[in-house]
Amino acid sequence: MRSSHIFSKFEIGVFVVIVLSMLSIRTARAATTPAIDAEAIFKASCSGCHGPQGSANSPAAKLLKLRDLRSPEVLKQTDAQLYAITAKGSKNMPPFERSLGKAKIQALVSYLRGFSKKK
Repeated sequence: MRSSHIFSKFEIGVFVVIVLSMLSIRTARAATTPAIDAEAIFKASCSGCHGPQGSANSPAAKLLKLRDLRSPEVLKQTDAQLYAITAKGSKNMPPFERSLGKAKIQALVSYLRGFSKKK
């Protein structure tokens, strides 16, 4: 005759194994979240006006009188300033806060810092 326990030790063990398996799968997925590809974002969202190297040599950049993103004038700005310009836009530049979001804009700012080495 079966005991009055609701679940047997075997059933509890199976339940614990299933729960732990689900947690480990979730953790593994979080650990493999791909990094943000700032270069691809720059090419898709910025290079049309700023040029592929940020040099502002494109016809659109010349027409809009954009600054060279590799210039000391731009690179001396703080990360917060570059973030704000990218997020909120400026004179002829549209805002990217909604379309890109915080993490992608932060990645772009870091990517821009690499331009000083490419000039």
